[in-house]
Order: sequence, then C-alpha cells, then structure tokens
Amino acid sequence: AAEGDIPKEVFAYGAPTVRILHYWHDEMMFAESYDDATGRVKLSRPSTMKIRPGDRYYFENVFSEMNEPGEWYLDAEGRKLYYVPAEDEEPEDISLSASAVTQLITIDGVNGISFENVVFECTDWELAVSKKGDFYSKYGMDSSQAAVDVEGAFTVSDAMDVHIVGCEFRNLGSTAVKFYDGVRFSSVESCVIRNVAASGVYVGGANVFEDDPSYTGDVVIDNNLIYDYGRVFFNAVGIQFTHAGNVSVTHNEIHDGYYTAVSGGWCWNYDSTGTRNNDISYNLIYNIGQGWLSDMGGIYMLGKQPGTTLTHNVIHNVACDPGQGGYGGWGIYLDEGSSDMLVEKNLVFSCSSQGFNIHYGEGNTIRNNISALNAEGQVSVGTRGGEPHATAFYYNNIYLTDKNVPIYAYMYDASHFCDNGNLMWDLSAGKSLCFATDSGSSVLKLSAARSQGFIHNETVADPLFSDPSGFDFALGEDSPAFGMNFEAWDYAEAGTVAGTRVGQSFRGGSTAYNASASGLELSGSTGTNAAWFRTLFLVLAAALVIAATAAGCFCLFRQNRQMILALPALLSLAFGAAVYDKFVNWSPVLYVVLLILCACSGAWLPALLAVIGTSRKKRIVVFAVCVVLLSVLMFGFCLIPNNVMRIGEAKAISLTLCVGALAASLTVLPATIKTVRGDKKHPEKPAVGAEQNG
Repeated sequence: AAEGDIPKEVFAYGAPTVRILHYWHDEMMFAESYDDATGRVKLSRPSTMKIRPGDRYYFENVFSEMNEPGEWYLDAEGRKLYYVPAEDEEPEDISLSASAVTQLITIDGVNGISFENVVFECTDWELAVSKKGDFYSKYGMDSSQAAVDVEGAFTVSDAMDVHIVGCEFRNLGSTAVKFYDGVRFSSVESCVIRNVAASGVYVGGANVFEDDPSYTGDVVIDNNLIYDYGRVFFNAVGIQFTHAGNVSVTHNEIHDGYYTAVSGGWCWNYDSTGTRNNDISYNLIYNIGQGWLSDMGGIYMLGKQPGTTLTHNVIHNVACDPGQGGYGGWGIYLDEGSSDMLVEKNLVFSCSSQGFNIHYGEGNTIRNNISALNAEGQVSVGTRGGEPHATAFYYNNIYLTDKNVPIYAYMYDASHFCDNGNLMWDLSAGKSLCFATDSGSSVLKLSAARSQGFIHNETVADPLFSDPSGFDFALGEDSPAFGMNFEAWDYAEAGTVAGTRVGQSFRGGSTAYNASASGLELSGSTGTNAAWFRTLFLVLAAALVIAATAAGCFCLFRQNRQMILALPALLSLAFGAAVYDKFVNWSPVLYVVLLILCACSGAWLPALLAVIGTSRKKRIVVFAVCVVLLSVLMFGFCLIPNNVMRIGEAKAISLTLCVGALAASLTVLPATIKTVRGDKKHPEKPAVGAEQNG
C-alpha cells in the first residue's frame, strides 16, 4: 500500500476483509496483518490474478469506521455483533437474523419435481473456494471467472423434469439456482431473484455432447425478474450457462448487477464444445456493471456455439470501470473464439464502450440491429488481427452516433470483417462520419474508409428515430431504414411477459424498454491518423508527380529521349511511397489522378518510339491514345485485388500504381543503358564550322 493509505485503526480490532478489484474479478480474503513501515499487507490466501500498481482495493468490517446509522461490525472471535441504530430505532424493535446454512434445497438423481410459489430466503455466505482439484483449490483460491465457485441455495444434479415456477429467491448469500451435470428438460420460470450474493441462475455441466449421460441441456429460463445480484461476489452473472445446449434464456428482465447480465459458453479459442443451439431472446437488460469491474457485456458469449441466436434483446447502460485501467462495458460481447452465431434485431444503446464487440471469432452474422449513442463507438469489429477469416458479417444494421464518435473501431484490414448495406448517421455531425483503425485514436473519414474497402453500399441518412436524445428509438414511417430492407420490431416485447405474474406480486411487462436510461460522456474522435505526416507526404508526392509530368511534357515536344527514359523512374518514387497507404487516407479522387499519371508514365516510351521524327500533332494524338488505353488497362487490374482479394480500393490502386511504375521503369531500362553507353562511345561532334567560329 502507498504510504498513508491505510490508517492504523483499520487493524486495531482484528483482521478485516480486503477486497481487490481486478479487471473481471473482485477478490476477497482476510488481511491478516499490516506493516506500517513497509506498507505490506499480509493476505490470508494468494491472489488469483496479478495485483497491479493502481488496482483499487478497500477494507470491510472495520470497527473504527462504524460511525453511521445502519452500519455494523462483527467480532467473530468474541461472537459479538455491533450495530449503529437509526434515530427512530429502539433495541426491542430490532429484529436480527443470521443463517446457519448456505443451501436450502439439494436435488440429486431424482426426476419430476416441481416447486411453485415458494419463497427461498436468508442464507449465509462463505469465501468461495474451487472444489475442482485444480490449481485454485490447491491454494484455497476461487476461480477468477464469473463467481462459478459460489454454491447455490437451490442445486440440482443428474435430474430431469425439475421445474421452479413463480418462486422468489431473496437475501441469499450464494447463487440462487444452480443446475449441474446431467440436468435435462428443466426450467426456472416466472421467478423473482433479488438481493443475492452471487448469480441468479447458473446452468453448467461437463463439456460433453448430447449423447453423453452427463450432458446438461434442454433448460428453459423464462419470464424472470433478476436484480441486485452479485451483492457479495461482484463478478457474478445474472444468468449463466457454460457447457450446455438447447438452453432458452427468454423474456427476462435483468438489472442492477455489477457484472455481465447473461453469459453463455466456457471454451476459449476454437475448441469443440457441446454448447450449441441456444436461444437468448427478448431480454431487457440495463444498469449493468455500474463502474466496478471491466471486460463485461450485457450479453457475453464465449467460444464456438453453432446454431445459437441472440435476438430481440434490449440492452442499455452497461458501464465498466471508468478509471485508467478500466475497459470493456459492451452491450453484446462475443469473446474469444465466438463463432457461428446469429445476432439479429437487438437494440443496444448508452454503453460505456461499443454497443457490439468481437474479440475474435468466425462466421458470425450481425444483421438488422440498432447500435446507438454508445460512448466509444457503435461496433468493435475485433481486437485480434491476422486471422485468415472474417470475424463477422454486418449488414442492414442502423448505427447512430454523436460528436464524431467512431462507427467502427479496430478496423485492421478489409478482410477482418465484412460490412455491407448499413445505415449510418451522426446526430450532431450529420454525414461527417468517423471510423477508427484502433480504439479511437486513429480515425478515418467515410471516404477513406470506403476507399480502403472497409465500408460498402452504405446509406448515410438520419434514421428518423422518434427522440433518440430521450432514448425513444421508434422509427418513423418515412425512415430511410426501410429503403434498405430493415425490419422494425416492437422493443416493448423485451423483458417479462405482459399479463403474467412474476414471483409473488410483480406484474409482467410493466417496465418500459428504456426505463432508467441515461446518457454517457461520449469519447469523440481523438485523432486523425498522423495528420502532419500525411500532409507532408501529400506535398512531397504531389511535387514529384508535378515535376515528372512537367518533364514528360517537355520531353515529348522536344523529342529528348534521355529525359523521357528517366520518367518512369521518377514517377515510381511517388507511387512507391503511395503503397504505404496507412498514411494515405484522403479522398480516392487523388488515387484516380495518380493512376492516370502512372498510365502516362507508361505511355511515354511507346508514344516516343512510334512518333520520333514526326509532327507534333501526331505525337500528341498517339500519346493521348496510349494514355487512355493504359488507364483502362490499369483500372481493370485494380478491380482484381479490390474485388477478388478484398484489399480495398485504395490499396488496390496503390498496388497497381507501384507495379505499373516498376514495369515501366524495367521496360525502358535496357534502352536507357544502351542510350547512355551510346552517348559515351559516340560523343556529339561539334557542328561544321564551330571550331572556325570559336
């Protein structure tokens, strides 16, 4: 700890609990002692993640800080509870309870049981410890992922047809419901889960396929209200399924958690998994994260999940740690290896990062969604480059941004993702759109993003939402979105089902899709991709092209063969640099001009050879014909890498320019050498009478 961070009184009355906030894990252990001279805090067990300088931490159960009404302190050794009452509280009116158990119901190997309209409440909690016989359990640690080691108050294993309907789970020191290995054809429906220490519902078995007896799947989690989860274990998830197939997570309202609302999958990279054919649809998710942790999503997916769909969800106000080390408050987050999923008809807005994010994956389809007013951009297309396939296909989506916040981020190359036919608009800047090749410091304008092959067939127009600033995203009948075959849907269908009773008394469908919506500070575009270098490069390239063109005109009309033969080499200097188009992000019109000039460089030699000694008019005609033919030929060559190799219009033209200039230079090289040698062997003789005339 830094000097002066920890008052001595913190350790004056026993060992407090310390909580350390890592990226996606909040660790709890006892702080056994503190050395004021060195600043070292001795912990009761190892940390599961590296403790970095600047990590946030704080102490709990500190006697000296008990100074506000409602605060309390537990002296575990002395078996005493201290409590500061409110002004209107009397000791005889205070009711206290302390549970002696962490579990209420355990079902193992029994089929066909239903629980209806039962209230489960008030269990104790313990520090989570892995029980898997792995590295974590050896040292008394818990897994760093999603509070998976926290027990459930209601647990089911090796069972079929177990149904929990209309129940309430509240004030629990654990996860509410956990389905383990071999659970099939079971459900959690129309329940209320609130104020629980960890997750709401967890479904996770062994990583096996459907024909294995321990396979977990065919589980329905529908029409539930889950809020105030993760109250002890911050990195807990509202609803989570790991190795499970045919899971339906539908019509749930999930809000006010400190980490991800819905999480699916548990295999990193492209490993094979039984997690497939899952349906996450019609969920209303909001006020997630709340600035405590990082690397989260309203919906988080991990690994290959063929046949899985994410549709008709409304997600807003997902906020990660806003500090310097915080990142990743995404609406829909496809993490490592996420593949073969359909993401369709989702509304995502007011997230602290992008609305949609892919780490890396393959073959995902993201279509007919709305991503609006997210703080750092609308879509992050993948932070891992160099893979031989596209992470996802984006089409028929609506992207609404503001204050030049980028539409796309992390556009490494045009083959990294596929964009086609999306509607884009900036609330304050209109058609002046920005795109980022990284997190947002290196920005391209639309013309450059289009010319480099990132953007195709876009519609740039106001989508005509009813009141986007007030988070009303109903589309007007005359919206240009309908001209691009966009299909509207009713956002109010997300969340619990209207007309149903959820838990004991909650009325289904009573929460508006934009309830508690609030805006976030937008990052805006933060850079222009080395603007000073680009300007300098443009000036130098233009100077070279002008010089070469002027020299060419002089040569053509004066029939100076030596200077004409040097033109391709001169032009290749300008075009050779142009291939490094990382810094060439201006209008594609410039590329077209350069292309024609490059064709001119190839036209000097055939024009010269054809018309040496002829009239000036004939030289001009032959030269013009050569320029036109070569320009058409070079434009044709440009189409090959642009359309077949998908490297982008600008890169294709740059490549053709360089190849053309190099070819022209090599073509005239023998003639140049011959000319130079001929001039040395046969120097020009002075004109007759020159010597006599001095």
